[in-house]
This record gives sequence, C-alpha cells and structure tokens, in this order.
Amino acid sequence: MIYSTAQDITDSANVIAADGHPVDLDDLAIISPYITHIIRRFGNWILNLTPPATAPTTSLDLESRVLFAP
Repeated sequence: MIYSTAQDITDSANVIAADGHPVDLDDLAIISPYITHIIRRFGNWILNLTPPATAPTTSLDLESRVLFAP
C-alpha cells in the first residue's frame, strides 16, 4: 500500500511539473506515503456499466452423466 501511495504522489508531482508549476522539494519531503485512512488496498476500480456491443457466447457441452454422477 505504501508503494502504491508513493507512486500516486510521484505521478501527481510529475503532472504538476508538466503543467509548468514549480514543485518544491521541501513540500515533497513532508508528504508521507504511509496513510492510515482511505487505503486503496486493490487500487482504483473503474465500474463500467455499459453493456457490451455483442452478447457473449457461452456454452457448456457436458454429457448428463458428467453433470449428474451416480
């Protein structure tokens, strides 16, 4: 989790610098990647509720003796 947070801080600092704003090293020095709240254990999840363009094709071709073993 600390690595992910440190990566987020680095990405944010790079975006600020790319926008032409100065990044103060003293400000970065006081930011800690160790947080105790709002932890994203598995990263960012993006929920896409748009249905797929085509329906998925699924089939289960098993003999009945396989599904219903005696």
